Amino acid sequence: NNVAYVLAVEKLAGIEVPPRGQYIRVICAELARLASHLVWLGTQAMDVGAVTVLLWGFREREKIQDIYDVLTGVRFTTSFTRIGGLAQDITGEALAMIRNFLDQFPGQLEECNALLIKNRIFLERCEGVGVISKSDAVAMGVTGTMLRASGVAHDLRRDEPYLVYSELDFDVPVQ
Repeated sequence: NNVAYVLAVEKLAGIEVPPRGQYIRVICAELARLASHLVWLGTQAMDVGAVTVLLWGFREREKIQDIYDVLTGVRFTTSFTRIGGLAQDITGEALAMIRNFLDQFPGQLEECNALLIKNRIFLERCEGVGVISKSDAVAMGVTGTMLRASGVAHDLRRDEPYLVYSELDFDVPVQ
């Protein structure tokens, strides 16, 4: 939310943040996205009986929170993004923590995936639940991951880019 607010103020005031600041903002935003998805994954798994994934998801989220602590001085970034830039530059220590996290995270995520994706109980409790057709999702104004899960490849980072997302190459995953 802090980035959206600051971007609105900067747009109104005609302020252009240097590319370095925009890239650091993207790093923060994507780490926040990962942390949020880890909370979802863990709580979804717990809701259908897989408590281990909750613990593993929060373990990974804590690593992100530790990065925030070093990068911003707090475990959340609400005061890090400032109008016109950032509270401070990214440090070598924060960059090293991010690299270490990114190096080990795919393996940790695969552990969660391996525990769930072929788990008969998990699949029986989740498959076919809450399915929304493409047309219904669009008609109801569904957004984000729910829209993409309905098969609509829409992502604001790609379709209405902000910060430096237009310069980044990434896939928009759909179901």
